[in-house]
Amino acid sequence: LFKDDAEALFLLGYKAGEVSLISRHIRSIKSSIRAYEEVLKVYTFDKHPYDYAMTQNNLGIAYWSLSEIEDKAENCKKAIMAFDKALKVRTFDEFPYDYAMTQNNLGIAYQELSIVEDKAENCKKAINAYDEALKVYTFDEFPYDYAMTQVNLGGAYRILSEVEDKANNCKKAINAYDEALKVYTF
Repeated sequence: LFKDDAEALFLLGYKAGEVSLISRHIRSIKSSIRAYEEVLKVYTFDKHPYDYAMTQNNLGIAYWSLSEIEDKAENCKKAIMAFDKALKVRTFDEFPYDYAMTQNNLGIAYQELSIVEDKAENCKKAINAYDEALKVYTFDEFPYDYAMTQVNLGGAYRILSEVEDKANNCKKAINAYDEALKVYTF
């Protein structure tokens, strides 16, 4: 119906994504993915770089959501590829907040992937992505985003502690959770 209207397709993908976050319904997630893939036929890297990056970020979120239901490894890898494409535009210098958002999302995808393969390697990639996000998401500037990312970072260190340097990685997880509790107060 909207195959030539990138804006309408983007909104359709976004709304389907919102529904899928609430319902975790596979059909909604796949509808969101199809819509974003159609959008990328119009919002190309060369012609519409900002819209391209936003669409890639949202596509990554949709694939991550799908990974929660089926084919975790395959869909996490597709999410990672989409986030990497978004980061070609969403750079620290040009779009710092969007950069941090996408880095946090990338970290989540790597952390999920670590559940099914290469636990240590993927946790370290997640930690690197969260550290990149925290260059922008500071306690003073973006306290909520800072806390959310610290919780994610703590989770990555906790998972990493299952396979490497248990005591040290648990201490790093505790430190990250303590940082989050500076924002997440009673």
